[in-house]
Amino acid sequence: MVDAVSGEHELWEPTGDWRADLLRVARDTRALMHRHPWLPRLLSPVYGFSPNALRYLEHCLACLDPLDASHGTKVELVAMVNGVVATFVGNELATAERTRSLPWSAEREQEVRAAYVAARLASGAYPRLAAALAEDPGPVDMEAAFERALGRVLDGFA
Repeated sequence: MVDAVSGEHELWEPTGDWRADLLRVARDTRALMHRHPWLPRLLSPVYGFSPNALRYLEHCLACLDPLDASHGTKVELVAMVNGVVATFVGNELATAERTRSLPWSAEREQEVRAAYVAARLASGAYPRLAAALAEDPGPVDMEAAFERALGRVLDGFA
């Protein structure tokens, strides 16, 4: 099953901009994982060397040709990007599943969680967390968070 889904990756000619190309790969992989929500749980080296997975890995490495780094570092970067994508999508799917399974609305769930966290923060036991949450108390833009997470990984290899 993993190999069959890996065959759905679109393999295109890299542009020469390794960062933009790897971001495109990551976005495509995220969409693929949303189409196949069981996939993030099954990704591991055990399944990583099927024919279609090898084609995908080769494509990712071709995207990284312009990056001045060793081959091992490039493989590490692909693994890290895939790990970020799988973790991110796994959290998105788990949140959506939890919301669907609640006996009340998603809005009510957010209210209950916010009240719980606010009560704990008011105790003074979590000053750093209180400061962090006070900086940006609004809803999380998941698209922007995904882009920031990937950007930070790519920045580390630039």
